[in-house]
Amino acid sequence: MIQGIFSIDEVSRMIGEGLYLILAGERETLQQLPAGNWMAGSTPSYVSSGQPGEIAKNQLYVNQVPEYAVNVEIKTYDAENLRHIFTEGPDNGFTVLLLPFASEILREYALHAFDYENFGLVPLIGWVAGTGNTWESLQTDVVMYGPDATAHLNKAIVMHVGLPADKYAEIHIHSPFKIHSDVTVVFDENTVAPQEALINGERQNLREYMIRHNINFQYPLIVNLAGINICVTFNYDASQLTTMTALFKGVNYHFSEPDTQVWEIPQDRIYALCCLYYIINPDPEKLSQMTGPVTYGEIAYQMVTQSVVYLTIGDLKT
Repeated sequence: MIQGIFSIDEVSRMIGEGLYLILAGERETLQQLPAGNWMAGSTPSYVSSGQPGEIAKNQLYVNQVPEYAVNVEIKTYDAENLRHIFTEGPDNGFTVLLLPFASEILREYALHAFDYENFGLVPLIGWVAGTGNTWESLQTDVVMYGPDATAHLNKAIVMHVGLPADKYAEIHIHSPFKIHSDVTVVFDENTVAPQEALINGERQNLREYMIRHNINFQYPLIVNLAGINICVTFNYDASQLTTMTALFKGVNYHFSEPDTQVWEIPQDRIYALCCLYYIINPDPEKLSQMTGPVTYGEIAYQMVTQSVVYLTIGDLKT
């Protein structure tokens, strides 16, 4: 199985051989590729063995779908039919989802994926495509549908991957943050522009509360689901508080602080992604096993941020 940085000529040869590929690179480079069995998103950066780097022109980050995969299908979805992504996924396998940054379809998924039929029943991993390598330089950018080599600003590109009956897929999430205190923050509605919230049971303006208590806006809100910390990152300016992905109503969120625990990412992972956060705040020790594209939001069933997400495939015991 192929993983790593390759030239556009090398990737074009892989496409010509009919390999199923998940690609990342600069928009101008991606648009030079021939049509074939691939999907792609734009990014300028990657991490390899703990060291962040930039993808040069005429280079692409490549993940080959395992050769034992069955019934692989690459599709585009718009905001109306994206709700079918879990019902159309494989009975046994996984789905890869790529979304363009700052698009309506990204907002649709971030706010409403929890409500989709069969949400969570098919392992789903993916990421948000963007440009630039600082928060300030984020722009809308493209995802690519390989079968006809077209770029899209407001569509989802999806690859449904079936697996043999003796194998199974599993999604993993690591966060560099942990819950800071017992303060609980609960919202009345799904939102990406939080204003008032119940903070320890008292209705307050979230932005004003954080300023008053000297809470760092660079640290995300966290919800712990089944022992996994899910981060929601703030976009903050002097006048408005927004988030990189959705906050959900009725969920107990908490303020966070950095977690010094070092995790290990298995060498046999199939697909791995990490947040732009690790380019801005590199941590080679935490990412010592990481090799994969840098993203503007990670998808592990739902939208997450400031995280490392990866996929493994295991053998079912008979």
